[in-house]
Amino acid sequence: MPRVTVEAVNQAIAAAGGQERLWRAPGGRFWLYGGDSPRWPETLVYVSRLSSLSLEGWVAEWRRLAAAATNR
Repeated sequence: MPRVTVEAVNQAIAAAGGQERLWRAPGGRFWLYGGDSPRWPETLVYVSRLSSLSLEGWVAEWRRLAAAATNR
């Protein structure tokens, strides 16, 4: 299983066609920024640590947040 790092998540999102990038904010929060994310109603992913999700899980969260913008 590939190691979950911010760069690995960003590569997985890019491979899935996304322009957004993951950022680890102070306080352990994780945000998606760039691309179409300024139009999204939410960009924060609520997890306790980066490894709480697999790479596939991070891509699924990216898809969920992107879909929320189109379903408004």
